[in-house]
Amino acid sequence: MDNWSGSSIRTERCSVKPPVIFIVGPTASGKSGLALQVAARLGAEICSMDAFQIYRNLDIGTGKTAISERCGIAHQLLDLVDPLESFSVADYLNYADGVLADATTRSLPQVWVGGTGLYFRALRHGLSPAPQSDPALVAELSLWTLEQLQKEILRLDPVWSAGADMNNHRRMIRALAVAKQTGKTLSSWHQIKGRGLITHGRAYFLQPDPDALKNRIRSRIDDMWRAGWKEEVQRLSQQEGWSASQSAQALGYSQICAFLSGNLTEEECMESIRISTWQYARRQLTWFRREENLEILDPARGTETLLQDIDKGGKS
Repeated sequence: MDNWSGSSIRTERCSVKPPVIFIVGPTASGKSGLALQVAARLGAEICSMDAFQIYRNLDIGTGKTAISERCGIAHQLLDLVDPLESFSVADYLNYADGVLADATTRSLPQVWVGGTGLYFRALRHGLSPAPQSDPALVAELSLWTLEQLQKEILRLDPVWSAGADMNNHRRMIRALAVAKQTGKTLSSWHQIKGRGLITHGRAYFLQPDPDALKNRIRSRIDDMWRAGWKEEVQRLSQQEGWSASQSAQALGYSQICAFLSGNLTEEECMESIRISTWQYARRQLTWFRREENLEILDPARGTETLLQDIDKGGKS
């Protein structure tokens, strides 16, 4: 389960901080492509804020930029752990702290890009002080059905539920455990400001038109399928215990497992992935609209216009 109680993050920093740009937004909105162009313009490295790109061998389905397409730009916080390993927000911050310290030492600009709102919030505001989950309570809640978890978390924490993946057992168990242990909802704990790792830099929210985003999602899924996504899942599923792992909860992977086992046709699989991806994108949009101090960028305005907007603040 996620460790929210803190980490061994360094607190001392060089007084001169290199430029930092954040680019956030929903899946398939064009964040990675824009980040490459911004990094090239600033002479920066790219740092991922994606909860599933941290896993090795989850490449196609998580949308990792291929090494051949990185234009020689260093990419950080990818491929950190094996697919069977668990990984928490605190783990992410510890890795991020080392990356930031190295960049500060070298006066290297950074572009932080991704759609995991929890990672972005933790970087900017620190970890929630909510306590670790009681293992006994987690074990008890793990026996509940998906419907039971959904009904109870909707009752106890409708605010958290509004922006959550209500098919993610692990996240719902975490939210329920906190509420039952402390009598205080996880959404309330999240409102308590901590100490952020990166408090400087401008943050941009890539917010496409919904219809355009739906089309981009459809095209992206088709491209990933043709690129060998099902073969990637087939290799992963050969690892004993992978289907029950944290990494197997990445978008689309369970549907492809169902297809490979004969429980879904290819079209049913693809349609299910499209629907779940769009639902996830909507939750991301809701999350980032609630974040403070984000500058909204419309992809329809064109890449060069976006770069000019970012240039105004990125080099200051």
